[in-house]
Amino acid sequence: MLLRRTIVPMLLMSLIPAVQVAAESNQQALQEDKNQVQQWNKFAKICLQAHKRRVSTNQVTTSERKGGYRGRPNFYNEITYKDANTGKMISRIQWETESPDDVHVIELFDYDNSGRVIRDYTAAYLPGPRNAPVQTLAAFHAYNGDLHAFRSFDATGEAVFESCSGNLNGESVDISLEDYQIEDVRKGIEKLGSTPEYQTCFKGLPLKPGEKLYPQ
Repeated sequence: MLLRRTIVPMLLMSLIPAVQVAAESNQQALQEDKNQVQQWNKFAKICLQAHKRRVSTNQVTTSERKGGYRGRPNFYNEITYKDANTGKMISRIQWETESPDDVHVIELFDYDNSGRVIRDYTAAYLPGPRNAPVQTLAAFHAYNGDLHAFRSFDATGEAVFESCSGNLNGESVDISLEDYQIEDVRKGIEKLGSTPEYQTCFKGLPLKPGEKLYPQ
């Protein structure tokens, strides 16, 4: 049986010293990989460009709220942008309060004809260092029967997380896999990949993001 572990959203919900140290260490490591820095910055730039294009070509309503972290309670101003006709969220951006043109976190959403999310994109920066985002995600969603699954890739195109929940033939399904577990499934080391639950869950989801790695 695979170890089921829940992915922790990158967004440093509580900014405590230990988290800052770990995050700054991650940022330092990222700085040393120039290729990754380039790829992750490109991803964030394209996300922002896509956001601007979408809000300029649709009727949009917005709502705002302030947010932040321990010791920095008003670090960002979060604006939610929705399609005025459908009410669907187009994007959500946390803009840094002291640097209003700087994105702290950006999210974009794509929908199918039934109004379900089929792709979502996220780029997130640390509060402070901006050499590159510390998280980039392009998540692809699938809906098979009563199952909802998604597979997330980072800006290098590597699968970093996948999850599925719902019901199959009257049985509850709950699958959550991180990058190393996904690799074991694909290599056949972990047999979960051959089960009806796994195959039904992730039917239709790509193993690689292809051109959809970036929002349009």
